[in-house]
Amino acid sequence: MKKKLLTLALIAGLVLSSFSASFAAGSSTNDRGSSSSSSSSSSDSDSSSSSSSSSSTSSGNSGATSVSTNVSGQTVTKNEYSSNGVEMTVTTVGNDGTTLKEAEFMGSGTQHVMLRTTEGGSAVGPNGEAINTSPILVITENGVSVGCFVNPTTGLPLATGQDATYWAYDAHGNLVLHYVNAQGYFYTGTHIINGVTMIFNDEGVLVG
Repeated sequence: MKKKLLTLALIAGLVLSSFSASFAAGSSTNDRGSSSSSSSSSSDSDSSSSSSSSSSTSSGNSGATSVSTNVSGQTVTKNEYSSNGVEMTVTTVGNDGTTLKEAEFMGSGTQHVMLRTTEGGSAVGPNGEAINTSPILVITENGVSVGCFVNPTTGLPLATGQDATYWAYDAHGNLVLHYVNAQGYFYTGTHIINGVTMIFNDEGVLVG
């Protein structure tokens, strides 16, 4: 599994870099228009945490654009693109330069791969949270998801040998707490931790 994650992380990173370069150059190859993409299960499962107090959507040659407000009251602007089977979302959070870049594509067979990076901005959240900016990788196959923070040095799951929690941005620009097991993989589904039943989405975020 580690070798598979490493390979897909490298592929996803290359795809993300290529698409980011096209975005920066003002590429007109996108074919998304104003239609919305089919998002990964991790995006769907934490959608309830996204505030919709303010939102708007527009479209044009640069792809679909939407503006909303996250749970911290920050403005979240999304630009969505699609080309050659890759869906790319570039999201800015607040006004400090925080930029999320997310790529989704089909890997080998039925594998759905999602990679999200965090660039720029503050290292500390609105309430003093230490933000983990390591890339988030989630692979879903046959309804089963495996994900982790990718160690930028090794390309392997960011593991400490014990359970850990990290603050990081989700697909909606919200700063949320991700639960990780000793091997560095996100907790998903239902688990009993310290006698308490917890339900996690595909990115290790507590949803119930």
